Amino acid sequence: MFTPRWGRALAVGCAILIPLLISTPSAAQSLLSSTSFNNGVSNALGIAVSTAGPLYLTGSVDGGTSQVWTARYTPGLVFQSSHVLTTPDIAQGWAVASGNGKVYVVGHVNTGGGGASDALVMRLSPSLALEATAAFRGTGGAAVSNVAYWTLVDPAGPVYVVGYLGQTLTSSDAWIAKLDPDLALLSSATFNSAGAATDSFYGIARASDGDLYAVGTLSAGGEKIWVARFDSSLVLKASATISGSAGCGYAAQGLAVALDAGGAVYVAGELCDSNARLAATLAKFSHELAPLASVRQHGASGDAQATSVSVDADGHVFAGGSQLDGGGVRDQWLAEYTPDLALRSSRTVDGGTDPRVSALAAFPAPSSGTYAAGTNGNTLAGNAWLGRLEAAPEGPLMFAGPFASVSTGGLSVSWTSAFPPATLYYAQLSTNASFAAPLTSSNTLGLSATFSGLSANSTYYAQVATAPAGPFTSLGSTVTWMQAPTSVYFDEVTTFSVVASAYSPTPAFSNLNVGLSGTNVARDGVYAGWHGEAWTTKASMGTARYFLAGAALDGRIYALGGYTTTPSTVNEVYDPAANAWTTKTAMPTGRNSLAAATLGGLVCAIGGSIPAGDTGVNQCYDPGTNAWTSKASLSPARNGTAFAVLDGLFYSVGGSSSGYMTSTDRYSIADNVWASATALPAARASAMAAVSNGRLFVFGGYATGGALSVNTYSFDAGSGLWSSRTPLSMARDSAAASPLGGKIYVTGGNNTGSLSLNEEYDPAGDTWTVRVPMPGARTGMGSAVVGGRIYLFGGSNGVRLATTEEYDPGVARQFAGLQPNTLYTFKAKARNLAGIETGETA
Repeated sequence: MFTPRWGRALAVGCAILIPLLISTPSAAQSLLSSTSFNNGVSNALGIAVSTAGPLYLTGSVDGGTSQVWTARYTPGLVFQSSHVLTTPDIAQGWAVASGNGKVYVVGHVNTGGGGASDALVMRLSPSLALEATAAFRGTGGAAVSNVAYWTLVDPAGPVYVVGYLGQTLTSSDAWIAKLDPDLALLSSATFNSAGAATDSFYGIARASDGDLYAVGTLSAGGEKIWVARFDSSLVLKASATISGSAGCGYAAQGLAVALDAGGAVYVAGELCDSNARLAATLAKFSHELAPLASVRQHGASGDAQATSVSVDADGHVFAGGSQLDGGGVRDQWLAEYTPDLALRSSRTVDGGTDPRVSALAAFPAPSSGTYAAGTNGNTLAGNAWLGRLEAAPEGPLMFAGPFASVSTGGLSVSWTSAFPPATLYYAQLSTNASFAAPLTSSNTLGLSATFSGLSANSTYYAQVATAPAGPFTSLGSTVTWMQAPTSVYFDEVTTFSVVASAYSPTPAFSNLNVGLSGTNVARDGVYAGWHGEAWTTKASMGTARYFLAGAALDGRIYALGGYTTTPSTVNEVYDPAANAWTTKTAMPTGRNSLAAATLGGLVCAIGGSIPAGDTGVNQCYDPGTNAWTSKASLSPARNGTAFAVLDGLFYSVGGSSSGYMTSTDRYSIADNVWASATALPAARASAMAAVSNGRLFVFGGYATGGALSVNTYSFDAGSGLWSSRTPLSMARDSAAASPLGGKIYVTGGNNTGSLSLNEEYDPAGDTWTVRVPMPGARTGMGSAVVGGRIYLFGGSNGVRLATTEEYDPGVARQFAGLQPNTLYTFKAKARNLAGIETGETA
C-alpha cells in the first residue's frame, strides 16, 4: 500500500522563530508569528482552530519510535500542553479537529511488519487528556494498511472521518465514516474504481447545508483527483474528477478541500503535466461540483505540490505545500489567491531537504488570515512548524517597493515579486489612476523601472504586470518635485513698495493650483506666506462693455471707453484693496478699440474707433484733478493698435487704418511728440503687446488678408530691431498680455469664438506653457497689473460683460511700508502639491 508523498515525515519540541514570509509594506501576505519544534524526528501534519480560542496541532514525535503527538497552542502560538499516544509500534497523527467541547485526532497505528496498520481515531479533552480511541480495518484485516487521513466535527454531534481501508497489500478502498461523539461507528461507505485499485480520501469539509465534500484519488485508468459530495447520511450526491498525464510515477492526487462562505469548493493537490512534471494544483468547483476555475504552479526546477488549502472569513484562498527551487532542493511553499484563483502572493523558504506546509486552518470569523502547519526540516531530523499568517490587502501578483530618484522630471519605481527569477515585467506610469494613457517603461527583467521626461509637480501612478495586457498590480503613486526658484524678479518698484516674484524658467512652476503647491517670498529672511495659482471673481464694473482699454496708476486700475451700443466715454476706476469700482469724469471723446497707458502720472487714452471712423486723439486723465487734457494726436488715426510703455515711452504697434498696419510709433509725454520707429516685420491689427525684461513683445492679431496670426515678435529699443520669437500655441486677437514676475501672461481673446486660454511666455527662454484658464471665456477685455495680481475686466463672450477676474499666477508678493533709498534682501522657495519644499534662492 502507499501513503501520499507529503506524509513521510514524523512530529514536534524546542521553539525557534523562523522567517517563512518576508512582510512588505501594504503588499504581500505577512507572517505574524511562527514556531518550530524538534525531538529527534518531528513533523506537524494537521491543525485545527477552536472557536473557543486554542489551536490544536497533530503529527508525530520520535521518542525511539514514532508516536502520535498532539499539542495545544494559544492563538499567538504560545505552547500550552501536549499529549503523546504511546504504542508498541509506529503511530502517526494525520489530522485534528475541534468541536462540541472535544478534540479529535485521526491517523494510523502499525499492527506489525510490512506496513500493516489500523486507521486510528482518538478523542481528547480540550486540555488534551486522552478519553477514547477507536481502530478501523478494511476487508484485508490487520495484515494490510488502513489509514484515517482527515476528520471534522459536525456541530450537531457526529464526527466524520476519511481515509482508506485496505483490501490487500497493494489495493485499498476510499473510505468515509460517520461516528458518534464516543467514536462508535454510525455508518460508513467505501469506494473502489477497480478491483485492485488503490483509492483513498485525503480531506473532508462540511458545507453550511450539512453536505460533505471529500477529496482524494481514484487510481483506475491513471490516477485522478476526485472530489465527491455526500449528504449527512453518506449518500453520494455528485462527484467530479481532474485527470493528469503519465510520466511522473503517478498522474494525480487530491489532498485537501475547503469551502468558502458562499459554498464554492476549493481542492488542492498535484497533477502530472504534459512535460512529466508534478504541478501544485488548485481547482474551484460550484456547490454542485461544476468546475469554475483552476490554476497550476511549478517549482523553479520542476515538481510542486499543493497539500493544503483554506479560505478565510474574507474569501482569501490560501494554499500550502512544497516545490523544488532552482537548485533542485525542496522548499516550503505558501501562496494566497483571489476567490477566482488569481495569484495574489507566493513565497518559498528553504527549510531543509524535505520541508512542506501540510495543513492550513483559517482564523475564526470574522478575522482574516490562516494558520499553517508543516515541516521545515528533512524527514530524518525534521522540525514540526506552526505559523500564523495575515491575508494580503487587495493587490495581487507583485508588491510595491519604494519610489526612488524622484526629481522634477523623473523617478524610479521598484517592487518585490512572487515570480521566479528571469521573469519579464511590464511597468507602466500614468498621471491618472485609471491608466487611460500610460507611459510604458522598457520591459525589464529586474524589479525596478526608471522613467524620465516627466512633468514636475505631478502625481504619477505606477503598475506592473508579467504580461503586456496584465493583470496589473498597483505600485502606488508619488509626486515629482516642484522646480526650485532660481532668482527673485521685481516689478512695480516705488519709493515705498515693491512686488517680488519667485522666478524659475518656464515651464516652472508647474501645477501651482493643485494641493499644497505654491511659492513663498521672503524679505530680509521673513517669509510672507505660501500661495498658489488661482482665479478670483471680483466686483463688476458699473457699465458692461467690450473693446475697452485698461491702465494702472498708484495701485488703482482705470477702465476707459469701449463699446456699449455706441463708442463709450465711460471712465471707471477700481480699487483692489476695497474691491470697488467708482465712476470718474468721462473721456471727452467716446471710443472703442483704443489704447491706454500711464505716462508721467497721467492715464492717457489714445486712438480708437468713433462713429465717424478711426481717430488718433490722445487725451490724458489726471486723477488728482479728475480732469482730462488733450495731447498730441497719433497720426495716422487707427484702432486696434498694440500698445505698451518701454523706457518711459508709449509704443503704438500696428493697428487698422484703411488696412492693417506695420507702423511702430512712440510717444514722449515730456516732449508731447510722436516719432516713428522700425516697422513691424508684418502688418497686424488687434494684436497684444507687453514689456518684459527690457524688451517689447507683440503677439498674434489679424494678419493681412484677415487670417489670425500665431507670430510673436520682440523689439529691442537699443538696436531698433525686431526679431521673431516662439509663436503662440493658438492664433488669436483681442486678448490680454500682462507682464508679471519676468513672464508675460496672454489670456483670453478670439479664435472663431471667445477663449479662456491662459498661456505664460518666458522671454528669457523664449518658451511657452499653459496655465490655469480663466473661469469664463472672453475677448476684447481691458487688463492691468497691480500688486502682483492681473486684473481682467469687461469684454465679450457673445454678450457685453461687466465682470472682473483677478488672476494670481502664484509667484508674486507685494511688500509695502518700505523705507526710501534702503537696501532690502529677498529670497524665494517653492513646494509641490504634497508640501515638499525646494531649496531657497541664493
